Amino acid sequence: MQYREVCTAGDLIVRGAVRVPDRDALVFPGERRTYSQLLDRSVSAAQSLRGLGVRQGDRVGILLPNSLEYLEAWFGAMLIGAIVVPINGRFQSRELQHVVPDAGIRVLLVAEESGAVSYVERISRAFPDLSNEGEAAGGARLDLAAAPGLDHVVDLSSSQARGFLPSALWDAAGRSVPEGTVERTAARVALGDPATIFYTSGTTALPKGCVLTHEAMVRQGQETADRLGIREGDVLFGPLPMFHVGCTQPLFAMLWRLGTYCSMPTFDPAVGLRLIREEQATTLFTAFPPITNALVEADGFDADSFGQVRTVMNVAPPDQLRDLEEKLFGARVVTGFGMTEVAGSMALSDPDDPIERRVLPGLVLHGAEIEVRDIVDGSRAPAGVEGEIVLRGPTLFSGYHGRPDLTAEAFDEDGWFHSGDLGMIDSDGLLHYRGRLKDMLKVGGENVAAIEVESHLMVHPRIAMAAVVGLADGRLGEVPVAYVEVVPETELSVDEVIAWCAGMIASFKVPRHVRFVTDWPMSATKIRKVDLRRRIADEFGLPPPA
Repeated sequence: MQYREVCTAGDLIVRGAVRVPDRDALVFPGERRTYSQLLDRSVSAAQSLRGLGVRQGDRVGILLPNSLEYLEAWFGAMLIGAIVVPINGRFQSRELQHVVPDAGIRVLLVAEESGAVSYVERISRAFPDLSNEGEAAGGARLDLAAAPGLDHVVDLSSSQARGFLPSALWDAAGRSVPEGTVERTAARVALGDPATIFYTSGTTALPKGCVLTHEAMVRQGQETADRLGIREGDVLFGPLPMFHVGCTQPLFAMLWRLGTYCSMPTFDPAVGLRLIREEQATTLFTAFPPITNALVEADGFDADSFGQVRTVMNVAPPDQLRDLEEKLFGARVVTGFGMTEVAGSMALSDPDDPIERRVLPGLVLHGAEIEVRDIVDGSRAPAGVEGEIVLRGPTLFSGYHGRPDLTAEAFDEDGWFHSGDLGMIDSDGLLHYRGRLKDMLKVGGENVAAIEVESHLMVHPRIAMAAVVGLADGRLGEVPVAYVEVVPETELSVDEVIAWCAGMIASFKVPRHVRFVTDWPMSATKIRKVDLRRRIADEFGLPPPA
């Protein structure tokens, strides 16, 4: 029987400050925070939020680049029972105009610059009435018709933009809070209280908010640490954006193991390699092939770079994972299956398993349940039969914020979450992921899983990335279209791409059209196929897909 101690997210950093106060909790290029420093600065952020009127259950939005300040604000909010809404850094006016009022954000934290990105400017465009709120610099509450619940937009970089609360007044608000307030408030936060609302984009609709409790996020960290074999004091490199569960999953795993989490404002492979080498990283949670491949292909990648690395987490087709492991100087590749709705992964392969098991995503985490259901009648599918993947367990989200209708649609009466993903469980109990149910093409009456064609394309030595979508066709219903990114400094023709498929996969699966791309339409970490479908439909003068 496995015993599991669980605490709130805020108590997680208190625990670290008590047990290993001088150990590094967070490392960025050129700066770091020990556990005691992280707690102190998080308490300061909590005091500022309290001083601005934030109370337990209120929502706090964060639109910042990856930074120490980002995580200090996040943990500060969770210490006082506020709910953090990490906002996707790629969101533009339409998404921001939806998310801020939909979440009921009371205080929004932004900064002026992230490379060439000005979040202050982006918020100003989304909410032009801010320019009429000149007195906000004096601390007055906002009165925006488009976001009536928004009291303050705090500019932590002091750009002096109209309508934004400057950082000096943010600091002053904290000094007005009586000593001990944060500690007393933190003691009232319960495991089942909401901690974070992640907004996740669907294929066509505006983003919807997934509510995750303190328990769900902490349990995800614990189970991830156990499965990946993370030891106390280990160091993990995780460059994924902080508005994504690809950050919080490994972050909470490291905090649970009293280890060190290394990241950077924006991903740069050369800087990443240097950080991995200098901090002696033991685990890489790079997760997505464009990031992992960039590290492996960067100048300076060698055995010294990966001297301490034991495990690399990367989500990719099996052939790509086998190829990756051959380049990693002894580090072991693992993969997984998950989503925002489960705070990260529901299944992760075991680093101690043979490679043929590790290239499959489906070793279920402790406490989680995964089944495959028949798409037609909802019955449990036998081993080896494909169907919809359904999930249940302690890391599952509470529901979609403000959308009881969507929540009811997603859950059945027994509490199973219907993922909309296609998969199969083999005779060994391992899950095989087959793609999104909505990512199926119907070509001349035959079902075609886009992921199957993509996996075959990406085995080609000159193809770095591939995405397959459907194009309406009068004779066949729809036909496959392949968008392909070529490996740098190589060339590839349309005929060569089609020839790679012909005779290797069924003829109805072979792409009828190939388009080469270098700039993908992206959400946080995934290719937005809805944009690719619209792009090819426009090219052929067809109406946009539903």
